[in-house]
Amino acid sequence: MASLLQKHIFSFFLELPVILYFFSRVPAGRPLSLRRRLASYVFLLSLFLLYDSRFFTSTGDAMFLRFTYRLVIYFLYVLLNKGQPLADALHFAILGTFYSSMAQSIMRSPTVLSFINRLPARTSAERDFIYAVLETLVHILVAVIIAEGIPLRKLRGFSLPQIVTISSCFLASVFLRNLTGTYFKHPEELAMGGLFTLYILLDTLFLLAFVVTFERYICASQNHMEDHLQLQANEYELRALRLQQIHENSVRAVYHDTRNHLLSLDAILAKGDAPRAREYVQDLIAEVTYGKMDVETGNLVLNSLISEKMQIARLRQIRFDCELDFRKGSFLRDVDVCAIFGNALSNALEACDKLSPESGRFIRIQGREAGSQLIFSVTNSSPAVESLQDGLPLTSKADRALHGHGLRNIRKTLEKYNGRLTIDTKKEGEFRLLMAIPLP
Repeated sequence: MASLLQKHIFSFFLELPVILYFFSRVPAGRPLSLRRRLASYVFLLSLFLLYDSRFFTSTGDAMFLRFTYRLVIYFLYVLLNKGQPLADALHFAILGTFYSSMAQSIMRSPTVLSFINRLPARTSAERDFIYAVLETLVHILVAVIIAEGIPLRKLRGFSLPQIVTISSCFLASVFLRNLTGTYFKHPEELAMGGLFTLYILLDTLFLLAFVVTFERYICASQNHMEDHLQLQANEYELRALRLQQIHENSVRAVYHDTRNHLLSLDAILAKGDAPRAREYVQDLIAEVTYGKMDVETGNLVLNSLISEKMQIARLRQIRFDCELDFRKGSFLRDVDVCAIFGNALSNALEACDKLSPESGRFIRIQGREAGSQLIFSVTNSSPAVESLQDGLPLTSKADRALHGHGLRNIRKTLEKYNGRLTIDTKKEGEFRLLMAIPLP
């Protein structure tokens, strides 16, 4: 009994550094307290129960329970130690569980087991030691392939295709592992399996390569979208700086010529030509305000973005009101600011376009700091929304493809900051987005 316990302890502490290495590649989401970090390590140490057959047997019936237990522990560890949003924590936990499952599938493949059985070990203790060391090396290899092959630091969110793909590959690896126990129950049968035993190992390696390639593709797609948003943010910032420079130059020019302007106005008024004097003053006001932003939110990129959307709304005869104080939102990346407000205002303009100008179309942005949160909303005129699915509106088929995509991007971006999105369609003819982000 003591030797068995020593074996479990030895195997566990061989794998533990590999687990810590794998999750060290996961980026930290936000600062966390020491208590939360200590709790995460306690959860991680509880993985030792998986190595003790008194708690979890190695039979096929207990495999799902072992998988679930490991997934929950990894999820809690990432959540408490890394401060990642729930969706991202689940994503990393599933990848961690997948890496462990793939390593075990490789170790239990007939080819590897046959190789171990042919090793010149004099005692079962020696064989167990060799198996534990080899298993650790396989864990290291698989962990490095996944952690370095998939850019974990750049992964954002967890979509349904990713859940289905990784889960399917995991189930396939479990099926291949069960083949070993079903068709090769004795050591001598492993050597007789021929090419079939090699196929099981190759299939397992193929599943590993497929998941890494698939995740890299998803990450590349996300990075392409982020690069596009970053380019947009840069353009808005340059536009804001350019307009700010134009405005400052205009004010400086008027200030420099103040004496001449006052002399001109005095001469016009002396002649009693009030209309001409009023026109002269209006020209001066236009000169001073030229290049000035239409709004001031406390964020340069957001000022430029909203000013551009406001100009579009005016051209389309849509009333646009903005009462937004975003000074406390400096912790949001410019890319994410563009993703949230760019999508929200584009959707609002598209919804207003579906209504006639005589219907009193409007767009209204409001927001401020409220307690420990940033609360802001975008309200606009809108055709009737029939129903909501997964919190997103369902109208016409074309509308779903157009409207829902932008809202999903907004929700996904908010979740990066543990924020939430609420849609309010209770008031007839209005569509309202309510967004809340906790302050760091």
